[in-house]
Amino acid sequence: MGSDAIIELLDDVLDTYEIHASQLCFYVCDHASVNVALANKTLVPMIGCASHQFNLAVQALMREDDDILDKIHDLMVKLNTITNWHHLREADALMPVYRNTTRWISTFSMIDRYFRIYSKLDRIDDQLADVIPTPRENVRLKALFEDLKNLES
Repeated sequence: MGSDAIIELLDDVLDTYEIHASQLCFYVCDHASVNVALANKTLVPMIGCASHQFNLAVQALMREDDDILDKIHDLMVKLNTITNWHHLREADALMPVYRNTTRWISTFSMIDRYFRIYSKLDRIDDQLADVIPTPRENVRLKALFEDLKNLES
């Protein structure tokens, strides 16, 4: 949807709620080109979304640990099979959680789930050994998890 179509939609919504366009003080949005065009065409200032900026900052913080995070994600994908679901249930373990790269909190949740099921992984499937982080990687992962805990609160 282009900026002209969004302007039309915005006009319809404002009309529905009997709001005059002059009452708009600013748009809260990311810097996608369509949003910039919308702000320029309507002469309404655009401010960046604090949540989006925070997410970008946390993503930058996690970038140096991408290799381990990819490994954990691969582990969660392998755990998400019918056979492994059965093994997880037998071990009273929780189901896998995936990382959504656009939401840092999903990475936090994935790491949390990993540590909660880690002690039961040896009872699941021998083929998981290749994707389970090494003890050294676990140390790095725990440090990252502690940093993310501080940001999450």
